[in-house]
Amino acid sequence: MTDWRTGTAASLTLAALLLGVLVVSSCGPQKGTTPDQPPKASGNGPAGTSSGPAGGVTDRVEGSLTVNGKQVSLKHVYCWTSTGAFDDAKTDVHILITDRPVPGEKLKSSMPVMAGDGPQGVELRIDEDKKVIGGEVYHSALKHGYFSGTGSHLFEPASFDRSAVEGKVRSDGAQETFGDKWEYSASFRAKVRSDR
Repeated sequence: MTDWRTGTAASLTLAALLLGVLVVSSCGPQKGTTPDQPPKASGNGPAGTSSGPAGGVTDRVEGSLTVNGKQVSLKHVYCWTSTGAFDDAKTDVHILITDRPVPGEKLKSSMPVMAGDGPQGVELRIDEDKKVIGGEVYHSALKHGYFSGTGSHLFEPASFDRSAVEGKVRSDGAQETFGDKWEYSASFRAKVRSDR
């Protein structure tokens, strides 16, 4: 008989592998969008705070993530697009908010961006209806280092267009997942990039 944590770890590994396959399979060219849709990209790519202002948009973020009583300040934001998770004709926007910079090779990987040691933060996938359809929380105080989940992440957009995404993201109050207590809130603005 296996321990439930072994099954959970196997499920998380399988979910990460499936996400990687979805990301790799969505790297082909896409058709244009209407003004109400987020930008279509020619591939999946990160947007980072290290590149500075581009196209008149300066990336910024302010917030915090607390897990099991250990708080980190969120200071870096990255934003990129991918083919819709549930509809290839649509585009999803990914927002990654972290406590420290994420190395470029991690952003270019098809595996979960922050699996293992490194930056702590939150990664969200937002659909064209401006709804969070997936989220991952990464923190050294988590028993398993990170977890994926939906239903507990909220996005309040201020702007959501072809060039930038701005708004607030937060957990839906204090949460508990796999015995870990967590909560976050951040305000951000990020240029949506498609360079990989």
